[in-house]
Amino acid sequence: MKFFWFRYQCGYGPEDYQENSTHVQSIKRGCLSSFSIKRLYTRPNVAEIIIYHKAHTRIDGSFAHGEHDPESISRMSHYAPRMSQTLKDHIWAQLNLGYTTKQMYDKHKANWWERVNAGQSMTQDDFIRLQDITYLDCKHKKGSWCLHTNPAISIRSWALQYPKDVFFLQDVGEINRTQVPFTIGIQTLTQCESMLSYGHNGAISMDATFGTNDMKFHLFTLMEFDDHHMGVPSTWIITSRQTVQDLIEWLKPLKDKMLSHMPHWKPSCFLVDDAPQELKALRLFIYLRPTLYLFPYMFFDIFHKIFDYFKCILCCINPTHSWRFYYMCPY
Repeated sequence: MKFFWFRYQCGYGPEDYQENSTHVQSIKRGCLSSFSIKRLYTRPNVAEIIIYHKAHTRIDGSFAHGEHDPESISRMSHYAPRMSQTLKDHIWAQLNLGYTTKQMYDKHKANWWERVNAGQSMTQDDFIRLQDITYLDCKHKKGSWCLHTNPAISIRSWALQYPKDVFFLQDVGEINRTQVPFTIGIQTLTQCESMLSYGHNGAISMDATFGTNDMKFHLFTLMEFDDHHMGVPSTWIITSRQTVQDLIEWLKPLKDKMLSHMPHWKPSCFLVDDAPQELKALRLFIYLRPTLYLFPYMFFDIFHKIFDYFKCILCCINPTHSWRFYYMCPY
């Protein structure tokens, strides 16, 4: 009686080439998982399945790959799985010195060519790619801002490290949008000087971005205009909720900070898009006269005409006043 017989072996085994310098690019990790299928020629719809080794483990019983294997978490199984610890330590040291991934990779290739021309034997570290160094660089950068697996604890730790750059922090412990909203205001010393210089008696633009991060928080950016009419970002605010009261909560410490450096500091106007909450909060707290807010999805020719008409109206109302006009084109 004739029959078909097929045996299937996991692609990560059965050989284990992780420590073998002659197979440094192999994915063989010693996985013993395998099974076979038998089917009769006359009865192809009937099959016998024989499982020889069900679990994806090695001879010693440890997991060869998958989520239970510590070396296979995230992209570790694809990038630098067999890189020696000596080379990893060298790359970490170069990253701390400020070298880019491209510079380190070019230097590594140059050293590799020197060893090849000298007739030296090749090692597993000679086969690393630019992606391997980039992966370690991502881990290095993440360690500078991700200080804890819990986002709330990580943000508190970061704010304690840079107290001069955080002018407002409303921490609610475990971040929960249904309770008191989470809010953090960031402004460096250079940005503070920019707001004092260009924001006083000048125009400040407020723009908000929604849902561009994993937690769907709001990102507010305050921006002034320098002598060349170029936008200069001066403040960033990340918050989990956008109401009039929530905006006033971080506008107050921002204004107090500016007044502590310049008691007579006051912007001439705020430029916002179609956001009633922003407009109402600015009128209630900053006590500005009515602010012009423009729709960002307007065609350029219509946008330009409306702005020209608006300038004519203001000049007709008070021709003796020295008006300062700014307009922002979204294109």
